[in-house]
Amino acid sequence: MLMLLLFIVCIIGIASYKKWLSPTGAAAAFIVGLVIALAFSWPGLIILGAFFVSSSLVSKLKKKGEEETVKDDSTRTARQVFANGGVAASAALVYIVFPDFIWFAAFIASLAAATSDTWASEFGRIFGGKPRHLLTFKLQPKGTSGAISWPGTVAALGGALFVTGTAYLIVGGENSFSLTSLVILTLSGFLGQWVDTLMGALLEVEYECSVCGIVSEDKMHCQTAGAVASGWSFINNEVVNTCCTLSGAAFAILFLL
Repeated sequence: MLMLLLFIVCIIGIASYKKWLSPTGAAAAFIVGLVIALAFSWPGLIILGAFFVSSSLVSKLKKKGEEETVKDDSTRTARQVFANGGVAASAALVYIVFPDFIWFAAFIASLAAATSDTWASEFGRIFGGKPRHLLTFKLQPKGTSGAISWPGTVAALGGALFVTGTAYLIVGGENSFSLTSLVILTLSGFLGQWVDTLMGALLEVEYECSVCGIVSEDKMHCQTAGAVASGWSFINNEVVNTCCTLSGAAFAILFLL
């Protein structure tokens, strides 16, 4: 267990140095990592790392001259850490009490959904043209919540498969983790990302900056509080991300029952 703790501390230290985590994000990441280590030991931490490292790296990718629609801030706060990893940690807690494969599957699928969402957003923003709104199919500025593109959709599937594939390479053939499970968990993570997109199109709050007129998920822009342009004020990006990971876990449980 000591080696696991040292590993968690080292990874969080590197992530903080690279500005992937804020101080509160580092504390939250330690809690999430500790719970997952207690439940799943090294395999759990490696699967968590597949999500965190890949998502942090792709979040740093930016295209020169990229149009600004959302705040450029890839440093994760505590709220963002719990939004993306809270469901995984919750599945790990349940697994400690009820050690059944289905909770390990829920853990994997929740992180697959989080990775799918991040890859879709970042790769779609870099390699896609202007995306289209999920419901109206009208062209939208890059980074708009609820908008989709073909590169982003392909990346979403790739992100889900990256996490589930990592899990399969580590524990495939053990604890009921078959090739069928790999397909189910990949699909679950991919569908969780679509729940995120649908909520972004219908419910997620967006604010219009009174200074520059940009519409984004951030309430504060140009050092001024924006006015609600669309969505519900209490459904912010963290709420949507939590629903994304929860949906991924729920789909996995539903498909495996």
